[in-house]
Amino acid sequence: MTWKTVVLRWSLVPAVACALACDGEGDLLLPDTGSPDAGTSEEDTDAPGLPPAPPLRNAVDLEDGVLAYEALLLLGHAPLGPSSESCSECHSINQGQIGAWRQMTLDAEAACFSDPITSEADALEIVDCVRLKPDVEGSPFDTPRLGLYSAAAHLDYFDYVFDVSFGDDSDEQVDFLRRVSMPASSRPAWTQAEFDIVAEWFARGTPFISDFLPEDTGAGACEPSISAEVGDHIDRMALEGWRAVNESDNLLMFGCAGVSRPMDCLSDYDRSLTWAHLPRSTVRMLRTNDFSSSFWTRSSADGRFVGLGGGRPGVSSTVIDLATDEEIAIGGLYDPAFFPDNSAFMWQGTATGGTSICSQDLLGSGVTSVSFDEPECSGSSQVGLYQHVGQALDGGDYWTVNGRFVSDNGGQDTTIGNPSAFFDASDSITLTPMVATGGDYVPGEVSDIYIPYEGDTVISRSSELLISRIAGADSIQDGMALRLLEATPTETGYDVEVPIIATYCVNGGKPDISYDERWMVLHTYVSNTDADAQELGFIDQNDPGFAPYIAEGAANLFLVDLRTSLSRRITDVSPGEYALFPHFRSDGWIYFVVRNRTNTEWVAASNAALILEN
Repeated sequence: MTWKTVVLRWSLVPAVACALACDGEGDLLLPDTGSPDAGTSEEDTDAPGLPPAPPLRNAVDLEDGVLAYEALLLLGHAPLGPSSESCSECHSINQGQIGAWRQMTLDAEAACFSDPITSEADALEIVDCVRLKPDVEGSPFDTPRLGLYSAAAHLDYFDYVFDVSFGDDSDEQVDFLRRVSMPASSRPAWTQAEFDIVAEWFARGTPFISDFLPEDTGAGACEPSISAEVGDHIDRMALEGWRAVNESDNLLMFGCAGVSRPMDCLSDYDRSLTWAHLPRSTVRMLRTNDFSSSFWTRSSADGRFVGLGGGRPGVSSTVIDLATDEEIAIGGLYDPAFFPDNSAFMWQGTATGGTSICSQDLLGSGVTSVSFDEPECSGSSQVGLYQHVGQALDGGDYWTVNGRFVSDNGGQDTTIGNPSAFFDASDSITLTPMVATGGDYVPGEVSDIYIPYEGDTVISRSSELLISRIAGADSIQDGMALRLLEATPTETGYDVEVPIIATYCVNGGKPDISYDERWMVLHTYVSNTDADAQELGFIDQNDPGFAPYIAEGAANLFLVDLRTSLSRRITDVSPGEYALFPHFRSDGWIYFVVRNRTNTEWVAASNAALILEN
């Protein structure tokens, strides 16, 4: 029985409402373990006729050990037996990850679900509470704001909240479900009874977690290493890589008309007087956005199109055409990716098939929106979240990689230190060849490969390198692993191996490899350590000048030479500013986003790699 049935019968059979939220003796089914009492009584309500909300969750009468076992099966912990893989498809199931989810859940209960719903205003307050920025109108809904309750987004409680707020089947509820409902894959959503089991386990403090999920020490201390294969690869890519190919094909780079060398491109844009840290380098400010993006940012090979999650109210994602300064509304939620030959782009979370791929010509055709049902597009449910794309240089297939990841806050709140690395010995990646057939890109046979203690994996433009964050002790990142992707064609697909060829003891998130495959760029959040204070020019972490960075947070970009492992900071932001999501365009310019705590955002570009290569 749904809450809507209760509304219809409320005046005739009041006891029906209690049947939803009470046991046989009339007591609330919610335990007294800090879980929110989402129901109300007729006496509590300020709006006559508004029935009690359905329970956010119900108590479960299972012994602690049985409850832990059942909850972990639902979360997808395969070693216990056949599981749903509902969460483990994208996330490692270990003590660190479970602890982080539980803390998010406790925060959500305290901030959003602690009070009963007595009016439309109460329901609207809950709706705004689960937005990325609750005080910003039209801010997108955000999964971490709900914690575990993102897995209940489709259940009766939230149906009630949105119907009271906006009426039946509102656009707001559709957007809410698309953005936050978990699992964000083809896995079936939990029933109310299944959700109740996991919620009860969290409410009890996850008993028996150490018995079922022994503490993991991580991959061990980072030991830097660079094999001879790295130098050989870089030498070959200098002549054969996508930068060389695009130059040979006379790919016209955006902002380079009339200049003789890439370093002089984008000169029509204002120069930042503060953000460039590397001597002689320049940061150009390409655009000021009067909206806040979400998730990562990526651009086309020629640098003309910049794709990002989020946008203006009602827009899921956005492509900015820098040539026209126009915004193209994108009907996908996250993970923009552009093919290295400037031929196509890809998006996740689309309505037509999970992942959609379109010809890049579509973006330059004058469209103001892309729904992904255009003839230039095709869809696939075979490519998972956090995907990145590369293309074989010998005319072979395009490749995507996806695997387990840890979400990055992206400086939306004050952020101190890099995201945790909740990876363990069971971690794996999925490599999918995307075969071009008559304008469509059809997924081929996938390869699932174990990469223990690694995640957030990115593929290079040539699809020959993979770079991953490494989990050290206590789920703290401890370096980056560089792997060679060796794909040998077979009758049915490919035989794939991914040996490690280098380990870099640098930390940060959202890495990207240049088109000539010599450089890696990544963003790194300032943490409260002597090393970070000294990197910014202070004596130690107790230096008064360093205090604003810890109070307001900050993130800078670092450029790593894959041949030598030498790492250089290339930006210099102020407290409360976050330089994020760096990525290369074909000629070596690095695009990135700068976000501050007053909801202002810029798209910027640095020529730091070009300075260092000369």
